This record gives sequence, C-alpha cells and structure tokens, in this order.
Amino acid sequence: METENQSKIDEINMKRLNDANRLYRKCISEKCPSLMKRTSRHRKKIQKFTSKKHQNRVLVKIWKEKGIERKIRFYNDTLNKLEKGIKVASAKPYIVDNENHFKAIESYCNKMQDMEKEIEKTKDEINHLKSQLVRVSRKMDELNQETESEGENSRLLFK
Repeated sequence: METENQSKIDEINMKRLNDANRLYRKCISEKCPSLMKRTSRHRKKIQKFTSKKHQNRVLVKIWKEKGIERKIRFYNDTLNKLEKGIKVASAKPYIVDNENHFKAIESYCNKMQDMEKEIEKTKDEINHLKSQLVRVSRKMDELNQETESEGENSRLLFK
C-alpha cells in the first residue's frame, strides 16, 4: 500500500517537475530566444548518456551563467526536495499551478529589484550624511581655532 502511494507521489512530483521545466523553457523562450536554442542544443548533446535530473542541473547552470538566477532558486529548491524524496505537500509552495508559480517568480524578482534600489538609496543617503558630518567637523575645528586665537588676543589686551 505504501509503495503504491509512494509511486503515485513520485509520479505526481515528476509531473510537476516536468510542468515546471516546461514553464521555465517557455519563460526563457519569450525573454531570451537565443538562450533557448543554446539550451536545447546542449540538452541534445548530453541526452545520450545522462539522466533527466542531470540535464536539468546542466540547464540550471547555463541559466545561471546568463543571469536568470532568481527564477532558478525556486526550481533548485524543488529539485532538491524531489531528489530527497520529500512528499508532495512540501513541494506545493514551489510548484502548484503554473500561472501562479510564474506570477510568484515575477513578484519575487520585482521585490528583489525594489530592495536593491532601496539599498542603493540608503547608501547614497549614508554617503551624503558622512560628507555633511565631515563638513560640520571641519567647521567645528575652524571655530575652535578662532575661539582659541581670540582668547589669546583678549589675554594679551588685558595684560
């Protein structure tokens, strides 16, 4: 009974993984068609003597080279979970429905870009504040020197 359930779970997981594969290929073919040609050519080369999992890993490496890393993180986590034999429920957040999955990836990418922009703004603000601090400290030094010299002058006058 358990082996039947496990085989069904494995079957569902593989179907979901294949759906994810298809989704990523579609996404990349829309965004970067030349990359798609390269990956399909590469897949054909390695297909003769490697498993599907290895092919996917190779594709992930190629996609990483091209800077599509963020979208691959979800995919990598799912692959790792499926390889370890974790049940379907734990893989659900990653691959449930293709459209929702794609939207989740897009929103994740947008959030990351927004965070990067905010980090840049914060760095600029910090640099601005540092420069202001330097200016203020210079001004303070000048004022201290002036007051010291005025103090000496007043001592000389009263003598």
